[in-house]
Parts: sequence; C-alpha cells; structure tokens
Amino acid sequence: MQLIGEPIIVHQGVDTLVLNFKLLDAVAYASTYKKLLDKLEVLKKEAQRKEDFGTKFVRDNLDLCLGEFLISSKGNHRYRFYIENQDFLAFLSTAPVGSNLPQIQVHFRAKFLFKEGLKKAIDLVEVFIQKAFGSTQYTREIARIDLTTDVMGIRYDGLDMYRFQTIMGQKNFVEVADIKTFGRFYKVQGFTFGSGDKLFRIYDKSEKIKRSPEEAYIEDKWRYNGFDGSSPVFRHEVQLRREVLKRFIPNSYDEVKWLFNNVGKLWKYGVSLLEWVDLSDDEVLKVVKGMSSDARRQMFYRIKNDENRYKFWQLLDVWDNQYQTLPDMYAKELKTPNLKTAEKYLKAFISSVYKVMGTDPSNLSSVVYKINTDLYNDKGYTIHDYAVSRLADSISRYAKYALQGGFIPEWDYSEVVNRSMWDFTDVLRNVSDRNLIKPINKVLEVVNG
Repeated sequence: MQLIGEPIIVHQGVDTLVLNFKLLDAVAYASTYKKLLDKLEVLKKEAQRKEDFGTKFVRDNLDLCLGEFLISSKGNHRYRFYIENQDFLAFLSTAPVGSNLPQIQVHFRAKFLFKEGLKKAIDLVEVFIQKAFGSTQYTREIARIDLTTDVMGIRYDGLDMYRFQTIMGQKNFVEVADIKTFGRFYKVQGFTFGSGDKLFRIYDKSEKIKRSPEEAYIEDKWRYNGFDGSSPVFRHEVQLRREVLKRFIPNSYDEVKWLFNNVGKLWKYGVSLLEWVDLSDDEVLKVVKGMSSDARRQMFYRIKNDENRYKFWQLLDVWDNQYQTLPDMYAKELKTPNLKTAEKYLKAFISSVYKVMGTDPSNLSSVVYKINTDLYNDKGYTIHDYAVSRLADSISRYAKYALQGGFIPEWDYSEVVNRSMWDFTDVLRNVSDRNLIKPINKVLEVVNG
C-alpha cells in the first residue's frame, strides 16, 4: 500500500439495500393489491407490444399518486412484474398471503440512500408499500445490505494481495488463490474476498467515477470531509445477504428497526472478516516463494502485534455518524455550482452514443430527436418540458427536506433564489403541458412563505 497522504475517511454509508415485504392482510390482498397486479398485467402486455429490442417499458402512475413508474415488459423467474422510478426498483409477485415468497421486493438506488439517508429512504418507500398493499399489516425483511467506507490518501498495489489475512468462508487463513484481484493496464484497482452471502470488495471508487460519471454526486460529500480533488479514493465495501443477517437479528424482531440501531455492528463484523497487515516487501516475497500455513500465520501474528507497523485496519474499524452529514454538503453545493459534474454527464452521453451507434456526429442529434419524439408520442411532452419538470421536482424535494430538518443556510441566498425563481418561472411559461409543472407550486410556497 502506498500512503499518498494522511489516510482519512471521506464517506461512510449504506450503498445497497434490498428489503422484502410480505403482506399479512388477506382482505387487502384480494382488493387493493390484486387490483394493482391486474393493472400491471395490462401494462406489461402493453410494453411487450412496443416495437423495440430487449427490455421495454411503459410509463404509468399506477393510481398510487406517487409520480410515474416505468413498467417493464419482463419479470423474472420468481417475480412476475418489475417496475422502477428514480429512487428504487421493485419486483412484485402473485404469491398468496402466507407464502415464503415476498409479495414485493424493493431495491433502493444508491443515490436515493445517499441523498435521503437510511431512515428517510425507508420511510418514503413504505409510503409506496402501504399504497400498493392497501394495508399496514406486513412484515419487513432485510434481503441484502452493502455498507461502504471511502478512504482518501492510500493506493493499493499488486503486492497487497499477499498482505491480506482473511477468514472469509474459511476456518483458517485463506490461500492467495482464493483472493480475486482485478486491475486495468497493470494498475491494481481492487480486490474481492468471499462470495455468496458475504463478500468484501475494495476498489478505486475515484477511478470508477471517471467511467461512470452518474456516480459523481458523491464527490461533494468527499470534499466536505477533506477530499482534495486529485487523490485516489478507495472504497471498502462489505456485502451481507439474508442468510448471514439472520444470525444477528433476534427472532420475531422487526428487522428494519433492528437495522437502524445496528448498522455499525454489521460494519464491524464485515471488517473483522479480513485485515490488511503491514508486511514489508521482503516479507511478501517470503509468502510468494512459499511458506507453511503455520509459519505464515505466525508471521502475520507477529507483525500485527508490532507497534512499529502501520495499523491501517484500525481506521476502518470505526463507524461514525459524522460522515452521514448531508445539509452542510448541500449548502456547499449551492455555493459552488458543479459544472464539472455536468461536463462528465455530457461526455458520458456522447461517448455512450458513439459506442452504441458509431462516431458520426449526426448520431447525437438522432438520439435527441428520438427521445423528443418518444416523449411527445407517449405523453405529449417535449424533452425541454420533461427536463424542466424534473428540475422543479428536485428543488421541491430538497426544499421539503430542508424545512423538515430545520436547516438554515450559513449564507443568505434570498436574492439569488428570487432572481433564479424569476428566470425559472419565465422558462416554465413556455412548457406546453401544465401538468408537468405542478412541483413548482411547492417551491413557490417555500420561497414566498
């Protein structure tokens, strides 16, 4: 491991969450939920009739008053229906009440968990669940959770694969052959340990963002916690599935309530599954040339107890709520518009078009024309109408979050907000479909209130 600077944690949080919801109310199943299933059946067939390749979608609000969902032309072997929106994906089954198969399984998007925080994100999803079920009588199960800690100031190298000691799925020290490593152009970008119910991943998140700019939103959080904008940031991520999680959760206990109080415990368990140990290059060479398991274990034990060796894993053993702070991060984002992120999105769009359709510049305008045509044919929207509407919705969501949290900005933004609102209102006058601009009323209530 190369120390580029003082290693610091720049983010900790829940990156992936999958919850199972099992309905207990037979009356609600036969009425509200069955009605939803029937509607989904019609919409799924409509999506299948669309002239397109692969998975096809249609848009509908499902009579839930929660905005539009995309309804897929496909399900999977267990769940007949698949729907999604900007916050989560949901699989819905026709399993009867009392079945082992959940009626609904929800996969939270990473950005949704990041923006809202764990508790609020679950609360918002439960609004969907209760409307879909038509009941509050259901159980909640954790199917999967991924916890992450991002560290700036370090870079792993190829020899680090020999510096890990792990008990992942083994009673004894895992042989190097059981450790998977991946890289690009001989530059190590990460390691994975374990498989199935428990997995630990380490990878260069800053490098991944270069190829996936839609994930760049997290860089503002990094900066808030000390990111200098140039050093690599390595993500350390533990993935735990249901079979492992059940060992921790008491019987007959509400699993989501348990989770709120025990996220740190799950992280510490994940960290305990392996450890980076500060072997010198000469000591690594001994491992590479071949040592008995006992000799290797004794060497690791000696080095781990040497106070002169670097104790990097002790930094990871902490789960601190200070890295969950969001309002201050958004205040900083207001002060500095993130033009670089917008550039990344545009570059990603252009490169994606070229990758799929070829490098003829006319392909860009073809894609924009196709999107515009599809939006107009489906809903009568223009691409401009849709984009402005989504912006209004985003502002209204943040305004509501700020008011609920009692967030007062460090600076007085009233002048710039008022000026921006005048510009925004002028743009909205040109939107053709009045139903698209309803979210703006919520924004105006905040600005004028």
